[in-house]
Amino acid sequence: MGRHKFSSKYLRLVGVNFICIALTSHALAAEKAAQSATEKIYESLFSGQRKSDAQQKRSRSNTSVMGIRGLGSDSEAQEKFLSNANMRAVYEMEDRTPDADLIDRIKGQLKNQGVATDSNPANNTMDIDSLTREELRGEIELGRKMAAQILGFNEPIANEKIQGYVNALTGALAQLGLKTERPFRVSVLNSEQINAFACPGGYIFITQGALRATQSEAQLAAILGHEIVHVSKRHLLSSMKNKVAKKPPQKTEENIHQKNRRRVKPDDKATSAQWAQILGPKGVGLTLLQASSEAIETLLSKGLEQEFELEADALGSRITSASGYNANRFVELLAKMQSRKEASADRTSTTHPAYSLRIEKLVVLVSSSSPKQSTGLDSTSLYSEMQKEWQNP
Repeated sequence: MGRHKFSSKYLRLVGVNFICIALTSHALAAEKAAQSATEKIYESLFSGQRKSDAQQKRSRSNTSVMGIRGLGSDSEAQEKFLSNANMRAVYEMEDRTPDADLIDRIKGQLKNQGVATDSNPANNTMDIDSLTREELRGEIELGRKMAAQILGFNEPIANEKIQGYVNALTGALAQLGLKTERPFRVSVLNSEQINAFACPGGYIFITQGALRATQSEAQLAAILGHEIVHVSKRHLLSSMKNKVAKKPPQKTEENIHQKNRRRVKPDDKATSAQWAQILGPKGVGLTLLQASSEAIETLLSKGLEQEFELEADALGSRITSASGYNANRFVELLAKMQSRKEASADRTSTTHPAYSLRIEKLVVLVSSSSPKQSTGLDSTSLYSEMQKEWQNP
């Protein structure tokens, strides 16, 4: 009888464990399926626009001729040449799919530390607005055009290990810190300036100088989290929309003629709808190249509105702490940046609010939040491995 009771109890325990394992496996499978579906949508949106290598060579040749012969009649000729000639670099960036094994390795170490999120992750993750397929397509088209222009003046580093790691870390943060799946692609630029910026559609850039300025993965995660927020909250698009709405109407015949010449084709209803959703009715008169040029000027020269930068700091900190990183490390990084004497190496000082204000806001935020935010992980072993790569190229 005792043996029977023991056996029944044992079987019940085995059954409970089996159910738990099955539920966990089901949840993981659902998570993988959602990520796969997102990647497929992303791929379908940009793959159809690509050209073969032969077509790309012809495009470069034709644009080069246009850039020489048509410079006087086409004010956008040089920008078109640079944009078209560097689409191959954008393709390489888009093809750099975050490595699932690296993402699992990062998430596994965060989980093993016992500090990643509370019992209900939804309490910590960030809500983002859902997008229609058309809206996402419009964002990607603008973002990839911006990325092409950026990569025309900034060369990515050749180290694929570092590129793969930064993409995987960004993917892990997005999975752990966002309630809605969204694809991101990151390119590490070969520059010693300390900067990071993001384009619509999920194109994120970070300089090698910014990597070297970090002393922990928590700091790097905070930088990437900041940029993830800019993309997810559509800060650059909101900024552009505000500026386009404030522009005075063009009244001269010359301007009207020029505006009509550059207006989106009337029969391209899908594109017109995208621009109307993104920039409002006045934005429909902009070409894609004009919009990307204005966006890059805002991003790299003028900077976003202060409220957008402070929101990116706050929600970026929330994403990193929800993922399991120590939120205080971002404050330490900003303090380090504030004390840097070589201001010329820090481009963020000209496009972001004062470090003192950012630090003040973050200190208040972290101190008023869950204690777990200040007890999270500093670095995974993967960060230490990659740190050696970018410190000793």
